[in-house]
Amino acid sequence: MARPQQRNNNETTNAKKNVVEKMLGHPQQIVKGKGKKEIAQSIFNRAGKDFLLRAIYTREGKAIKVITAYWTSKIEKYWG
Repeated sequence: MARPQQRNNNETTNAKKNVVEKMLGHPQQIVKGKGKKEIAQSIFNRAGKDFLLRAIYTREGKAIKVITAYWTSKIEKYWG
């Protein structure tokens, strides 16, 4: 049985994964990353404040392989 802290971490990870998957389906913007990497990003309002969700990924045929995804408040730095 998972300890309470483990369960919370797993729930948080699963929730983030679901948001990333939905965002990758219809990102507001895709920008070129380094090499063959691309960055999908969308702005979300969380608790009354805007945040940018960025997902760095590569394409392998029709599949998308997410390398990392993260939230940032620095929208103006990354939005292009």
